[in-house]
Amino acid sequence: MPREELRGDPDSVARWLADHPGDLRELFTTSLRLDAAQGLGYPPRVTSAPGTSTPISEPITSGRLEMPLLSEPHLAQLAEGNAGGAATDLDAQLSPEWAAGVRRLAGFRLRQVRQTPTDAPWLLRPILLREGRIAAGHINFHGPPDERGVPEIGYTVLPLYRRHGYATEAVRALFDWAAQEHGVRRFRASVSPDNAASLGLIGKLGFTQTGDQWDEEDGLELVFEADWPPAGGGSPGS
Repeated sequence: MPREELRGDPDSVARWLADHPGDLRELFTTSLRLDAAQGLGYPPRVTSAPGTSTPISEPITSGRLEMPLLSEPHLAQLAEGNAGGAATDLDAQLSPEWAAGVRRLAGFRLRQVRQTPTDAPWLLRPILLREGRIAAGHINFHGPPDERGVPEIGYTVLPLYRRHGYATEAVRALFDWAAQEHGVRRFRASVSPDNAASLGLIGKLGFTQTGDQWDEEDGLELVFEADWPPAGGGSPGS
């Protein structure tokens, strides 16, 4: 069946596919080549967790870390205090401490993704150590880039895993992903003036203060922004 006909009546398509199972792979490959030649893009590859139908997007990775995207079902489970489903699907060790720390944020991100599904790729990810697949923290953007094209980063590393450079590595990996996949060239971070560790991290990454704001829950926050990649190439602080 010509490619154009496959866009027609669904019953005809189903009958053709049933009668020509050996041609399906060739048809799909040809379709991809044609679209690639026309410059058409594709979203990130999505697979399913083994033995489930839960979709899992390709994780963001770095040298020591893997940061898979939490799906809507995962967020719903985590918002109820249940990390078992996500742990199984991601083949990860999600400790009770990690689950408790992410529970409230998972509920907020769940409401966000249900209201605006296209926000999903920017949202919540565990920071997994590639060796042992242990969750050392979590990271996300607050949402997609704003009207200026600037997204805001947020992250937490559990106390046991601090002072190992994991936060810096995770932030760099997300910035690289946003720059390469979405063309983002500037990022924002809001930090409490008492959070010395985060102030040190964003300083290493080339952030400069652009203002301050009052958060209803966290109080005074200093607002920083940085271009990415930094002038001169490479990652600052490396």
